[in-house]
Amino acid sequence: METGGSYTEDTRESRIRSWIDKRHELEEKIHSALSLDIMPTEPLESVQQHTGQFRSDDVYREAALQYEIDQDRHPHSKAATQPGHDIDSYSHPEDDPGRKLVRRIEVKGRSTAWDRDEIVEMSATQFKDALDLSVPADTLVHQDFDYWLYVVERHKDGELRVLPIRNVARQAAHFALKGGSWRYLAEEQGEPSSEQPKDGFAFGAASNE
Repeated sequence: METGGSYTEDTRESRIRSWIDKRHELEEKIHSALSLDIMPTEPLESVQQHTGQFRSDDVYREAALQYEIDQDRHPHSKAATQPGHDIDSYSHPEDDPGRKLVRRIEVKGRSTAWDRDEIVEMSATQFKDALDLSVPADTLVHQDFDYWLYVVERHKDGELRVLPIRNVARQAAHFALKGGSWRYLAEEQGEPSSEQPKDGFAFGAASNE
């Protein structure tokens, strides 16, 4: 009986280890499939008129703020003209000596489910700040501080769902440059371009197809 019991336990542990290995392998495959589709700078007007994306994101910001409150954090909404992010979320209330910045959040609202070929876009400033973890020198930051992208999608029943994604800039495995967007910027042979690269790109989450 003991031998049988031992065999059963060994077999079970072996299966668990196998599942864990498969999980790690799957996580690596998922990560390797993450890419960012990089697009040349577009006028703000065209960026804001993509399907499912509204000019006013107040309702989506409110949903993100409420999400932070529900997670026992203390969010502070930034001005609508803030170029890098929408919300700073802290560990403690204002005036508390232990108050530290936990999350710097960019909110992207969608009038539909964020799925398949639906795209949200990040500006060059937003992407760079996330990559550099940029914060003012006098800001106290929590040990778990990071930049976050909150995609807020609206379901058919009108319910808003917040999808928090940690630091897109640092998680992306590679960049995908579509020929239809970039080939016209290629230098003509024998005719070096004198035009300097423009400061700014729109970064859209893309599939690995």
